[in-house]
Amino acid sequence: MAGNQGVKGATLYMTGPTTAFVQVGQVQTLDAPGMKVGKRDVTHLLSATKEYEVTIGDPQEFKFTVIYDVQDAGATLIQSRMTTPSTIIGGDTFKVVMPTTTRFFQFQGNVSEWTLKGGDVEGTWMADGAIQPTRAITYPTTV
Repeated sequence: MAGNQGVKGATLYMTGPTTAFVQVGQVQTLDAPGMKVGKRDVTHLLSATKEYEVTIGDPQEFKFTVIYDVQDAGATLIQSRMTTPSTIIGGDTFKVVMPTTTRFFQFQGNVSEWTLKGGDVEGTWMADGAIQPTRAITYPTTV
């Protein structure tokens, strides 16, 4: 029987100006990258019903919320991607490391959303972000 991994402690990283990963910020919520497979209609004159074939995978947008720290190098880097896109073909590399394991999601993508929120007297500045994967997603393996 496989164990269930909690979400607390999951971290989001991205490649910086070098190939080294930097932590984007302390993660509050993550919607891990999903995948949809398209379909194409292959119905022909001898078909008794509609017929379909699958097409290639379509990686879905990855959304997250982090605690925003203006002094955090990763937060500064991801925020800068809204005005200065990555010059790397396929975009930056992102990695979500699962807590208490060495398993992770990894993919290349481009930042598609970055919105600061917060400012509550007793609250903390937060940021909502989204990344559109541009290449295949490496999913964690199972035990």
